[in-house]
Amino acid sequence: MVTLTAKSSSGGTYQVTFAMEGERFSARCTCKAGIMGNLCKHRIALLAGDAKMLANPEQVTDMQRVAEWAKQAGIHQACKEIAEAQSEVARAQEKVKKLKRVLLERIT
Repeated sequence: MVTLTAKSSSGGTYQVTFAMEGERFSARCTCKAGIMGNLCKHRIALLAGDAKMLANPEQVTDMQRVAEWAKQAGIHQACKEIAEAQSEVARAQEKVKKLKRVLLERIT
């Protein structure tokens, strides 16, 4: 079992616990989405090997071990693709916000 400390968007942290027992892989997060049983961005990012999600940079080696478990479980690539798609969505949402501000300045 490995527990990593993930950054929250509000400046706090969450504990994300991963375990690989035989062929069974588990991942739990203490964020609201994780507690409600949803697949949260913290689990996806850490499974994809995204060190920017770590609140403690000294946990990189443990995160890499978790990413290896994810590869063994056949979920690493899907996590990477989801993380990339989420980044694209965030960039698109930011672009929409900027364009709306420009439009609002021109019509009021």
